[in-house]
Amino acid sequence: MKLIDLRMAQFIRNVKVRIVSYRQAHTYPPYGEEVGHGLYEINYKALQLSSRPEIESPFSGIKLPLMMDPKGNVYVDCRADVLEWIQAQQEKLSQGKDLLGRLMADSPFVPAYSKPIGAQNGEPVYIK
Repeated sequence: MKLIDLRMAQFIRNVKVRIVSYRQAHTYPPYGEEVGHGLYEINYKALQLSSRPEIESPFSGIKLPLMMDPKGNVYVDCRADVLEWIQAQQEKLSQGKDLLGRLMADSPFVPAYSKPIGAQNGEPVYIK
C-alpha cells in the first residue's frame, strides 16, 4: 500500500484557490516559464506571493516547486527528485519511460501530484 502526502495535498489546494481567483479576474492562469509539454511555472508575483510556491518532497526532503497546466491544474515538479534518483542509480535509462514508478519503488509514498517524467540524455524531462 502506498500513501499520499496530505501536507502536499493541502498546500496544492491553497495555491489552486489563488490560481482560480486570479483566473476569474484575468481570464487566464498566472503563467510563468514553460517547463515542458504544456506545463508552466506559476507566476507567484501575479498571485501576490512572496516567493515561488515549493513543497518538501516526501522522497528526498528537498523543496520542489509547483507548476500548472493551461487549465490551472497544479502539479509538483518532481524532476529534482528524479535527477537525484538517476544519479544514485548510475544505470543507463531508457528514453521515454516514466521514472516516477521506479522512484517510488523504495518509498511508502506515491507522487500523486506529478506528471510522467522520463529521461533524455541523462536528464529528467516531462513526457506525454
